[in-house]
Amino acid sequence: MTPLDVARKSATIRTSYSYLVRTADEITDQDLRQKVLQVLENPAPTFLTQYDEAEKKRIWQMLIDSRAISENITIEELFPFWADSNQAPQPFWSAPGSSYERHHSYPGGLALHTAMNVKVSLGLFQAYQEMYDCNLNRDMIIAGQILHDSQKAWTLQWEKDGSCYKQINIAGTGAHHVLGIAESVYRGFSPKVLLAQTCTHEHPGTRENEQKIRNWLLTACLLAGKDWETEPDVANELAVGNSQVEWFITYQGDHNWVLSLKAAAVTIEAMEQLASEVYHIGTEDSRTFHALRNYVFAQMSILKLYEILGKYGYQEFKNVVQSLVTS
Repeated sequence: MTPLDVARKSATIRTSYSYLVRTADEITDQDLRQKVLQVLENPAPTFLTQYDEAEKKRIWQMLIDSRAISENITIEELFPFWADSNQAPQPFWSAPGSSYERHHSYPGGLALHTAMNVKVSLGLFQAYQEMYDCNLNRDMIIAGQILHDSQKAWTLQWEKDGSCYKQINIAGTGAHHVLGIAESVYRGFSPKVLLAQTCTHEHPGTRENEQKIRNWLLTACLLAGKDWETEPDVANELAVGNSQVEWFITYQGDHNWVLSLKAAAVTIEAMEQLASEVYHIGTEDSRTFHALRNYVFAQMSILKLYEILGKYGYQEFKNVVQSLVTS
């Protein structure tokens, strides 16, 4: 089965993606709603359409010179190959949610991870409104959270052996983050939404953090072909004391990875043991093992399997996996 087949077969993934589309469709600002739905439909790195190979090389060198990327990073690692930058390499709903040994690392993991983050963020939105009488912008929170990981559909393409691309760091964080901001800059999202998206990786509560956020935005503007100096509204939004509650909510809402990362480490190890014991598949047979773990994780999720391991033990975990594979 291809990654698309695996994700398509999963009721969990289908439900997660449907929730994202439905929630995006609740955005009250018509222009913002259409832009977010377009990203869900086609999370392509369209900012690359303005560059030829020489321009890509120029940007790559600028990022090295500014120490945004390591000098060991190649152009191909910075800009993963894809023939048509107007079309995403894969649908949003089939992409992994993280690098292959981390959280949500299976077909459809991006949809499940993002849906969870949106639900948590909207729970926080409701709590802050009810408990503190805050007048918050729900649209901004939904958009920032959905946009945040969208470029994983590009940076985490599937390999022939069933694993996915390894992700580099840009400006001290995962490449998908800065590249995703660059795409949002290029598509013309408002400064407040850009900051809601950017703050998923850091809260703007200290001057040090504000500088980090500013650096991601500066790098994203460079990648998007926009001059930071011509985008004063974005810079002004980051003025000291001007931080929005919504930006802290998107930061808090993106912490699903904390539990999921631990779950992945434990569950992947258990899957390796089970694959060897039950199906006589060694990790050296990477293509077969990756096909097995991709299918099982997409149908039930790493997190649910982690819960089964913790509450009921390895034998029950093995029973559940075998029932999934048999069915």
